[in-house]
Amino acid sequence: MTLEIKTGRLFALRRLMKARVVTAIIVSSLILLFSGCLSYPMGLSKEQWQSLSPAQQAEYHAKQVQIDEARRQQEAELHARQALVRAEAERLERERVAVLYAEAQYGDVVIVTVQGGAMKWSKEIYYLEPVSFELVRGESKEIEFRGHVDRARSLVSRYKVKLSDDGHTFYFNSDARDRIALVDDGWDRGRSYPITGHTWNDINAGAGGMTIGIRLKEMPGSPHRVIIEHR
Repeated sequence: MTLEIKTGRLFALRRLMKARVVTAIIVSSLILLFSGCLSYPMGLSKEQWQSLSPAQQAEYHAKQVQIDEARRQQEAELHARQALVRAEAERLERERVAVLYAEAQYGDVVIVTVQGGAMKWSKEIYYLEPVSFELVRGESKEIEFRGHVDRARSLVSRYKVKLSDDGHTFYFNSDARDRIALVDDGWDRGRSYPITGHTWNDINAGAGGMTIGIRLKEMPGSPHRVIIEHR
């Protein structure tokens, strides 16, 4: 009884494998037929392909399916390894930035505010919501910007920002060729930079016309300020 069950399962498995191969061959043939593609299995030319018998064509199709499946598995494994490498790099970067924040002193962290301005996409203007965020020297991250035409229509786009390693230069849209660089010229007192007549473009939207404010965050080591009142 046990032997009969195993034999039956083996037979059923073989039938299933054959059915899958036949299905793959049919699908491949249909793709070639309806796409008008001039490519043939195993790199054969049209003349070489037409010179084969139907049995030989089926054999070549089956081999090509196996090659394509092996290539697909290799690509999937490569993508999985790349994802692991990216995840590890992101983890290490988060840990590095966390240490920078933990050890930060006055002058290492800035508070950035972005007000006004708009994003333009598909000939429509999306007015920006105010955004505020912090950056520690050497940190780079993406900030989400949200704009609205009205209550029913909104647009979300992300821009990379960065604070230089020495903490004295702020970059907006830092990865772009036309990035904006703002140099510390009084951040201890707070500075505002009107960004007029400039646009930034990415695959989603262009943005411009905003005012960027930068000030140093109050941290350990802040200078004491003496306030004199006149009476």
